[in-house]
Order: sequence, then structure tokens, then C-alpha cells
Amino acid sequence: RRVKHWAGFPSMAIAFCLKEACVSLEEVDHIAIGRDPKAKYLRKLFFFASRPFETAQHAFERFSNQQQVASLEQEFAKHFGISASALKQKIHQVEHHRSHLASAFFASPFEEAAVLSIDGSGDFSTTMLAIGRGNQLDV
Repeated sequence: RRVKHWAGFPSMAIAFCLKEACVSLEEVDHIAIGRDPKAKYLRKLFFFASRPFETAQHAFERFSNQQQVASLEQEFAKHFGISASALKQKIHQVEHHRSHLASAFFASPFEEAAVLSIDGSGDFSTTMLAIGRGNQLDV
């Protein structure tokens, strides 16, 4: 979904990746979701508490979107027509900017590179810098 501030389940992105790679969900061992609800939790809490009127609508929209995502397993079941208990893939929740850094570096032809993510407020950060070497990202 190309919807600003969307915080729901990325079913369309997952479907696109599966189709692009010509694989089925059953052939996948690990799935990474580019958000981590626990990332910078206290920072988020203090921010919203210090600006109750200014951020109320934005916070409500994000919270509402996230509430629509019951559990990742249930969301997979709903969107991909499988039983939640049958889902055998390991699901990883990755901090928003780390997912951008990983998708940029690991898809690149470089063995080593500086990697920069500048974005809106994904997981309550706007910028993250890392050094990619081999199969590692050092933030």
C-alpha cells in the first residue's frame, strides 16, 4: 500500500516479493517485517505525552492501523489463505531503518559500503547510518 503513515500488515509487499522471486510462501524459511513495535518505545511515549493535542490525530491513526494487525501469524493466515498454526516460517520484526539499510546494501554489488537511510519517522527515527561489510551491517 502506498499510503502515508500506513502501519498495517504489508500483505501487498510480501505478495510482490514472492511473485518477483517466483517462490511460494511454503518455500520461504524466514520473513522480515520492517517495523519493530518495541523500537524506541520510551522515546515514543515521552513524545506523545508531551504533545497531547498536536499529535493526537496522528497517534490515533497509527494506533488504529496497528490494532487492525492482530498477530503476524493471524495476518498471514488472513491474507494468504493458510492456517496460522501451519505457518512454519520464522518471522523477524526489524527496526524500520535497519530494513531499509539491509535492502539497499544486500541487493547492491558492493562487498563494503557506507549505507544511509533517510526517511519519515519509521520506528521513531528519521535517519540511520551503517557500514556494510560482507553479510554484516554495523549501525
